[in-house]
Amino acid sequence: MPDTTPLAVCFGEGMVALVAATAGPLEGCRTFHRSLAGAEWNTAIALASAGIRTSVLSRVGDDGFGRFLTAELRDHGVDDSAVEVDGDAPTGLYVKELSARDDGAVDGTMHYYRAGSAAAAISPQTLTTPVASALLAEAALVHTSGITPALSASALAAQEALFTQRHPDRLLSFDLNWRPALWRGREEEGRRIVSDFAGRADIVFCTRTDAEVVFGTSDPRRLRSLFPRPRYLLATDPNGAVAFDGTETADSDALDAPWWRRSEQETPSRPASSPASSPACRSREASRGDTASRRARWSAPATTSTDAPAGRRIRKVRCGGARGPRRGSVAARPRPARRGAARRARTARRRGRAERCGSTSRPSGTGIRAHA
Repeated sequence: MPDTTPLAVCFGEGMVALVAATAGPLEGCRTFHRSLAGAEWNTAIALASAGIRTSVLSRVGDDGFGRFLTAELRDHGVDDSAVEVDGDAPTGLYVKELSARDDGAVDGTMHYYRAGSAAAAISPQTLTTPVASALLAEAALVHTSGITPALSASALAAQEALFTQRHPDRLLSFDLNWRPALWRGREEEGRRIVSDFAGRADIVFCTRTDAEVVFGTSDPRRLRSLFPRPRYLLATDPNGAVAFDGTETADSDALDAPWWRRSEQETPSRPASSPASSPACRSREASRGDTASRRARWSAPATTSTDAPAGRRIRKVRCGGARGPRRGSVAARPRPARRGAARRARTARRRGRAERCGSTSRPSGTGIRAHA
């Protein structure tokens, strides 16, 4: 039976992020953590994690990094059937260099290697393949950002085609995602382009910092007056968000709750626009209730490790005692101690080994292990 649940399609660049394992100049860093990156791809993963049927429309190179990215999508339940594989152009990547601040926080500097990438070759033809056409015809929402039109003239033309060929039953979502490095030397043109897309979208969200740079104001109500057409408008900052639904307004404080991964491969390090910063993920976190409260209580005495890649939020937990991590040890979450059970199991194993050796007593001057 066909799946009739609404479909979201995320259109934009996917990249590999190589994040330095320790803070310091790149020339001194030997280890990097690899992860998926790209604003639209991260949003797709966030939507899928919230139970929304999601596809990505993009291009990657026919290389190991491209195969890694598409595998990550599949692992998170995102459809990758509309991700084209380019046999000539490589998959784009960036390297994040970490630098420790005096207050213990860590700053990140991005070094991009995306010129001539497969995603930079996105064009209107990318939207017309049989798979892409079928997904766009079915989509209830198409999400993109201000990054895509900055990649190349052909990528700008593709995004323009999305906004021009409107479907009456399809919402267009636009994340401002201002990247000065992509618009260097043509900043005014970039501001004009992304402002135009924001004014034509149905859903717009941006950080207040980006809004100040691009639109000249970070005040949410002033932003609403500048962009009256989108039904939904969301402005975020580290303290929370202000959302508009038509003429209605809602304010929300940020949740003071840590997040972590179950494994190194589970989800990417977070760039500026990421699953955890998207509306879908914020809504999901808000619905967790008691779990979020427990995490917040656990994180209260914690500080972020400067040895961890930015975004991983591995924490140095300051707690002591036999039933918790040692002071200053790195721990992702508390685990209940089972010392009694472990001690009984060790005793049983020792008795078994001793009996197999023909004695239930410990030989003088040697350990049980020597007789096993």
